[in-house]
Amino acid sequence: LLSRALFLRKKFNMEELEPDFEEHRREDSEAEVELEPEDVEEHAAKRAAEEPSAGDNHEQEEQSQTKKKKKKSGKAGWDEPLVPRTYDKKDTLLAIWTAFTQGRGKTLSNVELDEIRLDERHVAAAPDFAHSGDYASIASFLTQLGTACGRDFATPKGLKKAQPRVLIVCGSAMRACDLIRGLAEYKGDTLIGRFFGKHMKMEQQTKFIEDKPFFLALATPGRLQKLLEVTPLDLSDCIVVLDLVHRDQKKRTILTIPEVKAALDELCQTQLFPKCVASTTRLALF
Repeated sequence: LLSRALFLRKKFNMEELEPDFEEHRREDSEAEVELEPEDVEEHAAKRAAEEPSAGDNHEQEEQSQTKKKKKKSGKAGWDEPLVPRTYDKKDTLLAIWTAFTQGRGKTLSNVELDEIRLDERHVAAAPDFAHSGDYASIASFLTQLGTACGRDFATPKGLKKAQPRVLIVCGSAMRACDLIRGLAEYKGDTLIGRFFGKHMKMEQQTKFIEDKPFFLALATPGRLQKLLEVTPLDLSDCIVVLDLVHRDQKKRTILTIPEVKAALDELCQTQLFPKCVASTTRLALF
């Protein structure tokens, strides 16, 4: 009896709900029939405007990927070195001064900056010489540099102790050693100063400066700073070449390696820029 009662109750509820279901289905079909062609077109246009197109989706994906790349690359505008495409004096001056004022120069007052401010007179007339920046091109670059400046770098004469004619500032000792490989033609008649760590001790470098006349030297910013402070090294008639074109394994330059850039900024503020203003020291880029 109990199961019979449940069966009848279930059947009663279904029969009670069926008319309502049929009524709702009839209303939906009538609503679809009542739509006019104009309304259908307007509804379709609205849906098309609301849904993004395939082109929009592709553009959004590209923007998302670009943002991810920027996050991975670090600070914007800091990946590329400030090296001019030509060797025009104005471009060289702009690259050197901009690199300094974006770093340590921010901490200096206008008066302090004016005391060491450079102009085109303090930049060497570098040649329009296209090169790859590897060690094989350094000798040709120096020859062209001497010609552009009116100096005989091929057969230098009248060399004095502690007074090099050319000094190349590199970002690392490894880079300096690499460039020395390309300076074979300058090794015959004169010595080359090696003013960087992991090669010679400070005492040996000091003795070299005091005892040997040399035409050319290579140095890193930190070691050069120390030698200028404690030795008679004189750059008053020297062309200081900043090696800005080289990149290390991490694609960093002398301007983007933090510890090297800090040492270079100190060198420029306390040594190179004042010497350029007060004497005939000149700056150039490689």
